[in-house]
Amino acid sequence: MGELMAARMKAVSQNRNIKVFFVNSHEYKVCDDANNDGIVDADEGSVRIRDLQTDYSDVELTATSNPEFNTRGATTELITITLTNSYGSKNITVNIAGHVKIN
Repeated sequence: MGELMAARMKAVSQNRNIKVFFVNSHEYKVCDDANNDGIVDADEGSVRIRDLQTDYSDVELTATSNPEFNTRGATTELITITLTNSYGSKNITVNIAGHVKIN
C-alpha cells in the first residue's frame, strides 16, 4: 500500500505519469514517463524493482491491472491487488481518484 501511495505522490510532485508493473506473482517495478510522451514503458525512467518474497517468503500477489497514476494522482480504472499467504489474503484497491485502500 505504501509503495502505491508513494508512486501516486511521485506522479503529482514530478508532474509525470508513474506506473506500477506487476512482473510475476511476487515482483513488481515502478517506472516513470521519463521522455514525457504520455506512455510509461516497462523499463522507462528511474525503474525500481521490488521482490516481496525477500521480506515475506510466502506472499504472492495478483492484480486486475497495472496501476498508472497521472499528474493529478488519478488512475483510469479501479484496480484490485490481492496479497495471499498461508494465513489468508488481503485486497488493496486503487480507485479512479487514485486513493489506495486495504480491504
